[in-house]
Parts: sequence; structure tokens; C-alpha cells
Amino acid sequence: MAVVLRIRGDIIMKYFNKIGFDPGHYAGANIGPGSYREGDVMLQFGLALQAKYGSFLTRNTGVNLTLKQRGVLAKNAGCDMLISLHTNAPEKFKGIKIFYPKSRTQDYSLAVSLGQALAKATGIKFEGAKTRTFTDGVTDYYGVIRDGLRVGLKSVFIVEHGSHWEFAVDTQKKIAACVDVYGKFFDLPSGGMTYEQALKIISEAAGTSADYWLARKDIDKWFEKYNKDIAKAFQKLKGV
Repeated sequence: MAVVLRIRGDIIMKYFNKIGFDPGHYAGANIGPGSYREGDVMLQFGLALQAKYGSFLTRNTGVNLTLKQRGVLAKNAGCDMLISLHTNAPEKFKGIKIFYPKSRTQDYSLAVSLGQALAKATGIKFEGAKTRTFTDGVTDYYGVIRDGLRVGLKSVFIVEHGSHWEFAVDTQKKIAACVDVYGKFFDLPSGGMTYEQALKIISEAAGTSADYWLARKDIDKWFEKYNKDIAKAFQKLKGV
């Protein structure tokens, strides 16, 4: 599925066949204020994404997965991008933060644009897009990023949607707002469509066959034409 990124006022097209989401931690993990538990709330978040867009989740129960298992499951499901859903602690660590792979400097703009969109929707301040490494300055510190790349994912992001204390206020409204942001930001197909179903709809809207898109997807000389054609298809699909 095409990913439409709105960065610095421009519409830039990047392509990922399938985007998966990783509800961080496990049932009951990471205590926040009152009854807030990060592992439980992030599962609710993931299930909301799955219900609205048919998104792949690394877990849809309270199971405790290893970091490598999360990447393997996403890769085996055909994902090439994985977004790990989190909130942060302690309370002083406020704000939305997005971590991206050290080796993928091209992901910085994507992370900034996504962070700004989430901040606008939730009212939680965006604190920036960051990398974190071990003392060698090269190896990614976070295992979900490190192991995700090792198993063949193109990119992995950790999104801290504010602190537990910020997300605990009007939690369901914040989940709904974030779900809407992810759907619009990545042009996720509504109604739980599969990639193949979405491709068919796009093809019909553009008056082409599915083979047309597949043949041009990875050929550099067709990249510019593909951008224009896919943009036109989405405009027709959305009635723009």
C-alpha cells in the first residue's frame, strides 16, 4: 500500500507493502497513575487500529513476546515497517518522542512529521525524533529496532505517545485521535481491507490493472510516473 507522507508542505510518496503495529510490553506491564497500565492500554490502542484498518499486530492478547519475536512475527506477516506503540515513565519524561534506526537517516523527516501530527491531535507536546545507541555510537540501543532490522524489516519506529500520566487523561479519546492520525498519515485502508483488496480498489479507481502497480513499484525509471499515477488514484478514491 502506498504511504502518503506530508512533510514540510510537500506530498512525498514512500512505499511500504504493509505496516504493522507492536503494542508494547504485555498485560499489566508498567504502572502509571490509578489503574493505568501501559501494556494494557497499548493493546487497546493496537486493537483499535486493527478494528478500523485491519492492521497487523504483533500481539492481540496480553502475551509477553521477546523483542526478536515481535520483529519475526511482523516480517512473517509481510510487513516491512513496524511501529511499536508505547507511553513513557517516569512522570517527568513527558511529551511525544519517536525513535528511529541510527542507520536510516532518511527516516528522520518521517518521524518528525508523524510526531507533529500526533501532537496536534492529542495536545501532547512533541519532543522530537531521536536515535539511541550503545556507547559504540552505531548499534541501536532498543532491541525492537535492532532485532527488527536484523530479521529483514525495512524500518522500525518506537513511538512514545507522551508519558503514562499524560495518556491516562482521556485515554480513549487520545487512542481514537492517534488511530485517526495513523490512518490519515499512512493512508491505511479503512474497513479492514487486505493489501490485495486495497490494491484492487486503487487499480479500479485509476483505470489500470494490479499488475501495472506491481510492475512499476521497484523500478527507478518509473518512480516519478508511479508517484503521479498513485496520487491521481487516491484523489479519485477519496473524491478529491
